Amino acid sequence: MKDFLHRISVEAGKLAMEYRSKLGSLQVDHKSKKDLVTQADIAVEKYLVGEIKKAYPAHSIFGEESGAHSGNEYRWVIDPIDGTGSFVYGHPIFSVSIALEKAGTTILAAVNIPAQNELFEAELGKGATLNGKPIKVSACTDFGYAMLATGFACMRTNEEHNNLPYLQAILPKIQDLRRFGSAAADLCFVACGRLDGFWELNLHVYDVAAGILILTEAGGKVTDFQGRALAGEYGEIVATNSVLHEELTGITTAVRRKCLPFAYGPCELAMIDDKITPMDDAMISIHDRSVYFGDGVYEALRVCHGKIFAADRHFKRLENSLKSMEMLETTDLNVIKERVNRAITTSGLQEAMVYFQISRGQEQRKHSWTDGIKSRFLLTIKEFKGTGSTEVAAITQPDMRWKQCHIKSLNLLANVQARHAASKAGAYEAILVDGDGIVTEATSSSVMMIKGNTLFAPPLAANILPGVTRSLILEWAPQVGLEVRQESFSLVDLLKADEVLLSGTATEVKSVVKVDDKVIADGKQGKYAVILHKLLKAAHDQLA
Repeated sequence: MKDFLHRISVEAGKLAMEYRSKLGSLQVDHKSKKDLVTQADIAVEKYLVGEIKKAYPAHSIFGEESGAHSGNEYRWVIDPIDGTGSFVYGHPIFSVSIALEKAGTTILAAVNIPAQNELFEAELGKGATLNGKPIKVSACTDFGYAMLATGFACMRTNEEHNNLPYLQAILPKIQDLRRFGSAAADLCFVACGRLDGFWELNLHVYDVAAGILILTEAGGKVTDFQGRALAGEYGEIVATNSVLHEELTGITTAVRRKCLPFAYGPCELAMIDDKITPMDDAMISIHDRSVYFGDGVYEALRVCHGKIFAADRHFKRLENSLKSMEMLETTDLNVIKERVNRAITTSGLQEAMVYFQISRGQEQRKHSWTDGIKSRFLLTIKEFKGTGSTEVAAITQPDMRWKQCHIKSLNLLANVQARHAASKAGAYEAILVDGDGIVTEATSSSVMMIKGNTLFAPPLAANILPGVTRSLILEWAPQVGLEVRQESFSLVDLLKADEVLLSGTATEVKSVVKVDDKVIADGKQGKYAVILHKLLKAAHDQLA
C-alpha cells in the first residue's frame, strides 16, 4: 500500500499541474464566497477515488469533494487540492493530501506540493521523508525567535470564534509569521523545519490527516488549542516542533478562554440586545435614554434549579410596566423571553439572579422621545448565594420617590439614597414612609406586617410596586391561618406589630426585628415569617 500511495500521489500531482498550466480557461465555482472548487479539484479526486477502488475495492474513502464512500476498516482520506485559492491565483503552495487510516488510526500519509516538486511521506512508526530523505522538526527553543504559520479558514466570515484574536496575541511574541494557504503544506513545513509551529481554526480531517502523521513522525506535536489530543476533532489545531508546544498552547488556551468564556462551565455573564458577552465587556451607548433619563423599565428574576421562579408573574408585571411607559408597541415580549432563557442556559448557573432592563432606545439627547425608536435590552446574570440572615434591622426614610412606583422604572435615585443610608446605619433595609406617616415600601422590598392572625399589606396603587413574592405571600397567607387585609398602615402601627416582613425576589422573606431604635415584638424572627419562608423555599424546589 505504501508504494501504491506513492504512485497515486505523484500522478495526482502531475494531473493538478496539467490543470494549473491552463488557469485562464479553468472553471472556478464557489461553495461559498471564500470556498473555491475548480475542475482540477474534481478531476484529481475522481482520479484518486478511481485508482483506490480498482486496487482496494473493499476500502472506504472520504474525499473533500465527493464525500464518503463506505467500506471496511481501511479508510482513505483525500483532499485533492488543499489550497485551492493559491492554486487559482497561480501561487506555488498548494498540495494533494492523502492519508490511509486503519480502524481510525492513520498509518500512511503523503502530501505532494507539485509546483515545488516536493513529496512528503510518512508511515506510522517509521519516520517521515521529503523526496525520499528523512526529515525532522526544527531545534528552535526560544519562542521569540520562532517562525510560525497560520491560516484563515474559508468559514471565517460566519464564525464569531475566528483567528483574529489569536493572531493579535501571538504575532507580537514571535520572530515572524507566514500564511501559505494550505494546512497540509503548513504541517509538512513544520515537519521539515521550515517552520517552528502552526495553528488554525475550522479545519477538517481531509485538510490535516496526512500532514499530522508526517509531522508527528518527524518529531513534532499536534493538539487542539488547549493542548489536548485531537480525538477526531479538527476545528482547532496547534502544531509545533514539540519544544515550543507548551508556550504556544498557553497563548491559544488563554485567548480561547476569553473568546469562548461560556464553554468552561457555569459563569456569570451579560447580554446586550441579542449578544451574550462576558460581564466586563458589556457596554451601552452614551446616547441610550436609560443613561440620560433612566428612561426604561427592569425586572429581577430568581433562577432556582436552572429555571425562572414565578416567570409568568414577572413577565406580566413587565408587560404592565412597558404599557404604562408607552413602550409595549416597540418591544417584542417573546424576543425578551427568548433572550432571557438563552442567557440562563448559556450561563449554566442553577441558582442565580437575573437582572434585565429595557430602555426606550437610543438617540441624541432630548427630553421628548422619537416615536417608534427601537427599545434596547441589557441583562446580567449573577450567582445567587443568599442574602444572609432572615432576621434583619431596618431604618425609616421619607418616601421621596416618584409617584408611579407601580412601574418598575429605572428611576431609582431615591431608593439608592435611602438604601445607602440604611447601610451606613448598619441596617439591611430602609422602610419608606410618606408625608402622612403611612408606610409604603422598602427600597427594594415589599413591606407587610402581622398583628394577631391578620396580615396587613399596603393596597396596590400608583405608589406601590406589585411585588411577585408579595403576591405569593398574600395567596399563601390563608393557608397558614392568616387573614389578609390589603389596607394602609402607619409607622406607628408598624412599630406595634407582632411581625414585620420584607419580601422580594432577592430578599425572599425576612423578619425585621428592629426598626430605627425600636425592637419589634420580642426581637426575634416571627413564627409566620418562618412558615412563609419555608413555603417560598418549597416553591423554589418544585422547579428542580
